[in-house]
Amino acid sequence: MTPSIILLIGLGVLFVAVAVAFAWQENRAEEEDVTIYSVEDSIAFVYDNLSEPHKSNLKKLDVRRILEWEVRWLQDPGVHGDAPVVAGGLPSAEFAQDSLARQGYVYDGPEIIEILDLRAEYLATIGAIGDPLTADEVAEIEAQTGDVA
Repeated sequence: MTPSIILLIGLGVLFVAVAVAFAWQENRAEEEDVTIYSVEDSIAFVYDNLSEPHKSNLKKLDVRRILEWEVRWLQDPGVHGDAPVVAGGLPSAEFAQDSLARQGYVYDGPEIIEILDLRAEYLATIGAIGDPLTADEVAEIEAQTGDVA
């Protein structure tokens, strides 16, 4: 066999190996149960499920603004001080309302609460929220991490 034939056979084997690896990876990805959070889908879900009085006063852009400020509350420990970080809680709703008011966007508290409740419903719908932890589970996590929940 000439060196060029050996090279071609080697490249062919390499090509087949790479193709098999890609096929295996693709099949593995389909088997995994992955929850994907989509910002646009969450905004659409919230807006589509708003009660009529709030839906007539709000646009999708308003829903986006409120959700963005609530996410800011969750992500930035400096904005909530000693308050417990709870998604959709009253402190996060007040933070969003105050922050938006400083920017000139005034929303009623009940509008913000409904939006945050619907976003939690969206998260539950896509399977992103599980059952609440028991006291024993919280204690176990605290023992493992050294953090207090």
